[in-house]
Amino acid sequence: MNGVQIRSAERVLSAGTWLIVAGAMLYSILTVTPLAAEHTPDEWDWTAPILPLVVDAAVVIVVRLDAAPGFRIGKHLRYDPADVRAYVDQRKHADATAA
Repeated sequence: MNGVQIRSAERVLSAGTWLIVAGAMLYSILTVTPLAAEHTPDEWDWTAPILPLVVDAAVVIVVRLDAAPGFRIGKHLRYDPADVRAYVDQRKHADATAA
């Protein structure tokens, strides 16, 4: 595979990952919210959607932790070239050992 094919495959995998996460979040909200509303006092019904949102936010954070480390300068996300090289080397090593 050449570099263009690899980047294309990574984009497809990333999009697929986020599609699965979005589907899981929607399923979680649609199933947990009624359950939480049913088992809480009436004055606390407004909190029912908060439980699945907090749990799903934790899932999103875990998914994002798989990305190369970056930092913000103002509104822009920047990457340290040494960190990116280390991340790429780690991914290459993981791919080589998996093959």
